[in-house]
Amino acid sequence: MLINRTQLFVQGARDMAYASLPLLLVSALLVGIAFYVIDPMPPSRVVLATGPEGSTYANVCQSYQAFLQQHHTEVVCLRTQGSVENIRLLRQTDSASPTSPLEGRVDAAFIGYLPPEHDAPDSEVDLFSLGLVFRQPLWVFYRKDVAQRLQGTAQLTQINQLLGWHVNIGPPSSGGHALMTELLRLNHMKPAIELRTAELSPREASDALIQGRIDAMAFVAAPDTPILKALLENPRMGLLDMPQAKAYVHKVSNLIAAQLPRATVSMVPEIPDRDVRMIGTAASLIVREDTHPALQNLLLMAAHSIHQELTWTQHEGEFPIGKPSWYPLSHEAERFYRQGPSIKNQGVPFWLVNFFERMWMALISILAIMATLSRVVPSLYTFQIRSGIFRWYADLQQIETALTVGQIPWTVLRQHLDEIESNVSKMTVPLARAHDLYALRSHIALVGQRINAATMRAAFHPSEDVTGVTP
Repeated sequence: MLINRTQLFVQGARDMAYASLPLLLVSALLVGIAFYVIDPMPPSRVVLATGPEGSTYANVCQSYQAFLQQHHTEVVCLRTQGSVENIRLLRQTDSASPTSPLEGRVDAAFIGYLPPEHDAPDSEVDLFSLGLVFRQPLWVFYRKDVAQRLQGTAQLTQINQLLGWHVNIGPPSSGGHALMTELLRLNHMKPAIELRTAELSPREASDALIQGRIDAMAFVAAPDTPILKALLENPRMGLLDMPQAKAYVHKVSNLIAAQLPRATVSMVPEIPDRDVRMIGTAASLIVREDTHPALQNLLLMAAHSIHQELTWTQHEGEFPIGKPSWYPLSHEAERFYRQGPSIKNQGVPFWLVNFFERMWMALISILAIMATLSRVVPSLYTFQIRSGIFRWYADLQQIETALTVGQIPWTVLRQHLDEIESNVSKMTVPLARAHDLYALRSHIALVGQRINAATMRAAFHPSEDVTGVTP
């Protein structure tokens, strides 16, 4: 019964699979090694240090939670006192603890203003920036009745006008506390001596200011912080105007000048009723040196999606900015700002894009290796198939040699040849090497014919010995 084309195709495909199996195994091994070394997939959990409850950082972290959740990554928003504590947590070398993240590793953090002594030169962990993500001015609110009583005016324009007041400057480890401490130093004012200071969170300080338990409060925040609008719309509260804003920027590192234009918050009534000059910082997103590169990419994508909106103090699309501040940009951030995020926003799953972005060099190297092996492995496979055939030729040569020399009886040679023929008949080879198998069978038959001829000759010439050799 003839083999039809389907059977030929199936047999050819099976032979090709056998021939390709070594290449596939080597490819899988190389890809596995590259995947283990490069580790292209981001962690499923990230701890992001923020700030006190109600702060800008704490509010923004919720947006990061929603964004990264779309990419199957959990964000733990760790409440802290602020920038200074965030740096300390980033420099910790402990492993992340799911039950108590404060005692474990922090992967990223929002940073505003830092005091000069914030850096730890002996730290084992280097820190890098993912860029500036949004502008956050320094807001100094005060009670107008206190200003009228102590200064004779409801509009303050100098930090030193707060002399003798009860002022909240924020938690000790916050960026606002560090910035206010520096401003008081520049104005030759000593906290706790020339003015009473409180160290409440922005939300607590807002309540205390409205209730009259403190006279003024200073904090660093983005314009979308909820307590800001409430304070700006409160007619009993004033906002410090700082004509010396540019001078402060020249004197203090990493400060920026900002302005709240007249009627930005409300047109009727006008809030504020004049242009307010301020100083502030641009918040940075800081990561550890060993924060996973894919996770850095996710955070950069989140920043690009979240921080481009128009606010009271920044233009649409102004942020994020690929500019270092307290720490240099990471390699991932430099590449992100150089190439842009467009490749990641075409509806392709992040894990797939990230996989090829991080693995493409390894995959090209593997393909080059496979291209070389594809010329070597088939030859080895063919050699293995042919060696299984050719090894029987050694036995045929021994039989022919014995037949010529005449030292072994023909019956023994015939038995040996029958064993070879039986074993060869059980062999299966790819169609591409079938001619080698049929050539072997024809040669076995040829040797058999020689043995038969010698047997016939012995029958007609009994004078020959049993080995078939004429005396």
